[in-house]
Amino acid sequence: MVFPLPITIASALSCLGDVLVIGAWISISRSADLNHSATSSNNFSVRFVAYLALSDLVASSIGICNGVYHHMEPDELCIAMGAIEWWATWASWLWTAAIALAFRSCFLSYQHSSSSVDVSPSSEATAKLICWGVPIILVGLTYVSGNSFGRESNGRATEHCGFLDPDPNAYWTAVSASILVSGVLWAVVLCNTGAFISTHMLLQRILDLADDGLLGTSGHRRRVKLWPTFMAYILAFCGSQGPGAVCDIFISMGVPLSDGLLEVMNTLAYCQGWLNAIVYGVSNKHIFAKWRTLACDCCRDHVMARFTTGVSDIRWSSSTT
Repeated sequence: MVFPLPITIASALSCLGDVLVIGAWISISRSADLNHSATSSNNFSVRFVAYLALSDLVASSIGICNGVYHHMEPDELCIAMGAIEWWATWASWLWTAAIALAFRSCFLSYQHSSSSVDVSPSSEATAKLICWGVPIILVGLTYVSGNSFGRESNGRATEHCGFLDPDPNAYWTAVSASILVSGVLWAVVLCNTGAFISTHMLLQRILDLADDGLLGTSGHRRRVKLWPTFMAYILAFCGSQGPGAVCDIFISMGVPLSDGLLEVMNTLAYCQGWLNAIVYGVSNKHIFAKWRTLACDCCRDHVMARFTTGVSDIRWSSSTT
């Protein structure tokens, strides 16, 4: 049985999107010719989404390896791949929550007239500790609870190296597996939903105060402009991870699901990387400009290389005749 091609394609597209996001973040961080307010030093979303892309890149890369080599991997390597993939998956989920809470914090500070939409260094350090440290604890809890990672051999269409299905006769092991997988995902879904609702209420308050002429600085206007970006990131998360979370509920209730439906849900789960990349580029004109410049440079280099090769061939043929 082979790993479904759609999942492999989704993983490859997400890897490409993640690399574009990380590359844009590094490029903007090193650029001195951009407007200061648009640089990563003063815009948390540019950095936080790049951190999310780093985590998703690891998960998507292992997804590709699962699609190509999952029958050839030794058991020990398969266990390591499953553990690393789930560490990265948990980290990417938590980074979406960190992004949502950071957006909410930005709107919560609407009383300040500053145009900065950044978070404090201590808040960012805490986010890194939680989003990359807690998944390590979850990997440990997986083994403590009697669960494990490895090669799935239950004949499903999504057979690969990952989180092994627990023995249904081991009640507490099965419950802990549901908490570690579905519980963490639903906690992030609820956190993002709560942040979305709370931020929308804050947005309405800002707009009401603006209508009364009480707000009108560039800082307030910039916060209002952040709303579409925040909403797009929430939709990208819900669109890629939400269907799988709903399916987990049906599975826990004993409702049988077809292999085709499970394949669709797993494919969507691997789409978060390229969906975030689209939002990342569309929502920031400086990032989009960087990508366009990079594409133009690559095309120009390719054309010049072909042209140089063609000229060399002509000279060679002329010299030999």
